[in-house]
Amino acid sequence: MVYNLKFTGFIQQERMKWWTPCIEHMTYQEIIYPRMGYLVVIRLNNNSKEPNTIRVVTSQSNSDKRELFVLKSLFGTAKEIHDKKRNRYNNSKAFISAEKKTQTNTDLNGKDNGGKIPTIS
Repeated sequence: MVYNLKFTGFIQQERMKWWTPCIEHMTYQEIIYPRMGYLVVIRLNNNSKEPNTIRVVTSQSNSDKRELFVLKSLFGTAKEIHDKKRNRYNNSKAFISAEKKTQTNTDLNGKDNGGKIPTIS
């Protein structure tokens, strides 16, 4: 839902209340760097200045600079949705690896050929 969209900037965490009418969808992207956690990615709706674009939430750091707002963990329905997506992805990877293990090296007659390329005899 947020893929292949134009990135148009950042949303300050302190101004989320102002942006709320413009938000169509929020998603949490798992990251490792600069610290482990979840990045908040927001898709804007048609009521915003730049419709159908994405933005990332930032927060004020100790200095005058802004930094990415990274959640340490997810709670409630956001956690349930993220876990379902992760389980679906892991299950598909397990299915593909199990499928590769069950493939055998057979020639066109159904006999084991020891890994050689099948030939017509």
